[in-house]
Amino acid sequence: MKDYCHYHPVDPAIWQCSQCHHQYCEGCSSRPASSGTRNLCPLCNQPMAYLGSRNKVEPFWQRMPSFFKYPLKQDPVLLMLFCTLLPIFIGQNLIGLVLVLVLTAIQFKYMYSVIETTSNGHMDPPDLISAFTGGGFSIVFQQIGVLFLMGLMVFGAAHLGNWAATLMVVFLVLALPASIIILALEQNIVQAVHPLRLVSLMLSVGWPYLVLYANLLVVFFAMSALVNLLNQQFSVEVANALTGLAASYFLLMIFNMLGYFLYEHQGALGFTADEDTPEPTDVKGTPEMARADIFL
Repeated sequence: MKDYCHYHPVDPAIWQCSQCHHQYCEGCSSRPASSGTRNLCPLCNQPMAYLGSRNKVEPFWQRMPSFFKYPLKQDPVLLMLFCTLLPIFIGQNLIGLVLVLVLTAIQFKYMYSVIETTSNGHMDPPDLISAFTGGGFSIVFQQIGVLFLMGLMVFGAAHLGNWAATLMVVFLVLALPASIIILALEQNIVQAVHPLRLVSLMLSVGWPYLVLYANLLVVFFAMSALVNLLNQQFSVEVANALTGLAASYFLLMIFNMLGYFLYEHQGALGFTADEDTPEPTDVKGTPEMARADIFL
């Protein structure tokens, strides 16, 4: 749910005073030069917390066309082509198998970079070079660890009976988007599988999480249908290449959706986008003029 200015109900709130318990829009306050990156409350003159752009972001379901276009931008396309076509030239041998594993790790590193950049309000994909340079590969092994721990959780639940194993599988499948978000935020595999942490995230977001999940299911079923169609219509070699491209496309789309969902619900998730470093607000000129506007 979006929060609005206490004195201008149609304007999104970007500041919050813990002393007055009021929220203010951009026009309600003027930052004195001495206040650094914080604005001062026009009523009590205490530093206010910056809320980021969470109250100004459009809902993710209104951006579905943008999610479909995201993997078709230059850098993602080049990465998909490179990771799909290179193993074809190497062939099906031990070197080719190792290369496929390495390229898969590179793609997942890039996908988590997509979550990071999108969650910080950058709607363009990361640079292609970022997939091959710098750190970040640890997130790939952490994701493998998360899946391994989830398997152990299902195995442990099975000792209580098939019903317990089934419930655990249903829960983990429902919580998988939340697990990916937690892993991207905290890079902690224990928190990414902790049932209470997963439930807490889902409840803090509320019904939009179910809307996100429904959209992700549609995308996943679309990917499955396309992969099945390609396998039926083409030879094994061609189908493998095309299904690899299709899977990469849809996964990039899914991770872009997760990043934007985090950006949209940053307040509920205790996260403030890096892009949301507030610039000086001089709409009212001085703190006194801001107070006058409020009192009037």
